[in-house]
Amino acid sequence: MHPVDSNEISFKLAGRNAFKEAFKNAGPKILEPIYDIEVIVPEEKMGDVMTDLQGRRAIIMGMDSEGSYQKILAKVPLAELNRYSTALSSLTSGRATYNMKFGEYTQVPGDVQDKLLKLTKNRKKTKNNLYLVETVKPGNLTGFFYTRYTGLTTSGKNENGKSYRQT
Repeated sequence: MHPVDSNEISFKLAGRNAFKEAFKNAGPKILEPIYDIEVIVPEEKMGDVMTDLQGRRAIIMGMDSEGSYQKILAKVPLAELNRYSTALSSLTSGRATYNMKFGEYTQVPGDVQDKLLKLTKNRKKTKNNLYLVETVKPGNLTGFFYTRYTGLTTSGKNENGKSYRQT
């Protein structure tokens, strides 16, 4: 090792930059957890629940009848199940139930991956595992906010201390 042109930090930076470049060139894909969900719903609310599930990127695997109730079996990304309990209760006036369990990891669709990469491109980690993210708002105004990443939804406080939620 030459003391003039080499030191420990130089090797660390070179290694980090080489890894970043190789990682980008490899074309990595983001995986997301998929849950198997079973919804027991009254027959008259079946259409509303099916529409809601499809809006959450669900893949309907099958349906079954249990008396005056219908059972819907589906695969849904975990990121889309945020507040599902509240939505299901509202759609069915509290008459439906659901169970979910982990199924598998699958590749995130291209449009969702692009959205995630755009969100994380300008982030800077701060204390408490928060990220400072630069965003471009309508009208080309640039703003910064602190966020925690939870699925595809971000929430936190902006520079004025006002809370927000963004999906």
